[in-house]
Amino acid sequence: FYAESPWVGGAVTTEHGTVTVTDRPIIRSLSGRVTSPAYSRLAAREINEQSADVTALRGSQVELQVLANKDITSAEIYFVQQKNSFASASDTTVKQDKQSADTTKITLKTEGRKAAGSFRVGASGEYFIVLQDQNKQQNAEPIHYKIVALTDGAPTISLLEPTSDVQVSEQAQLPMTIAITDDYGFAHLKIWYKLSESRYAAPSKNFTSINIPISQSEIAQEIPYLWNLNAINISPGDRYEFYCEITDNDQITGPKSAKTSILTVRLPSLDEVLTQADEMQDNIAKDLEKIAKQAEEVRKDAEEVN
Repeated sequence: FYAESPWVGGAVTTEHGTVTVTDRPIIRSLSGRVTSPAYSRLAAREINEQSADVTALRGSQVELQVLANKDITSAEIYFVQQKNSFASASDTTVKQDKQSADTTKITLKTEGRKAAGSFRVGASGEYFIVLQDQNKQQNAEPIHYKIVALTDGAPTISLLEPTSDVQVSEQAQLPMTIAITDDYGFAHLKIWYKLSESRYAAPSKNFTSINIPISQSEIAQEIPYLWNLNAINISPGDRYEFYCEITDNDQITGPKSAKTSILTVRLPSLDEVLTQADEMQDNIAKDLEKIAKQAEEVRKDAEEVN
């Protein structure tokens, strides 16, 4: 091309130049898979360019494959998140936007028109992909996709039976019912106990635990359990404090737990057992006497009728 302008007796022209038109790289297709942490037992989910937003449990792995319209020399995923709010990845460089957001990027492996890589979901934000060709041309106005990082909530626990301090019989058996719930499953359920009152030993300073068998994958359960206090060598007159604790199976941010309130369980002393036996015997004697009187009244009524 050149420019020309009329002039006296002729025309003035500029030097000749050239314009070379090149295509910017663009993403022809985007595909991938979101794999949740194994402990969650969630099925993997496929993504594509029409549905590339990521809503996943924190710690999920996102694999991406990109196909461009031409050969590319580099491909990077940029992540944008509000400060203090993203996804962690290996070989990561970080740039700080001092105003409102943090930007993180990871480099994808490239081969011809293809690029591939992965990242781990760490927090909510956005991501977009930047391609560059051998002429250092980049794709214009890349699409921003959302990342929503879901949090594994804490478990819950309720002691349905007993609901208050309790005294057991001489068999020293305590029936219990424990309700537990969680998002994705459990690690273990325990009873914690310590001796708080005894005629034969000093009270304990620390709690001791015993495991209660549970299903680790069922997310809502009611656990019936018969606690045999003889196994902890309970003696007549002993009083124990106890509570139940459930721990979930979060392997990403760490296990979380929940506890019931502290209750007490007591085994009556021998004097109390004998006193109760005497009272029971007196009650039986009174009942027999009452039955005898009623029988005598029936007999008299029968004689009067005859």
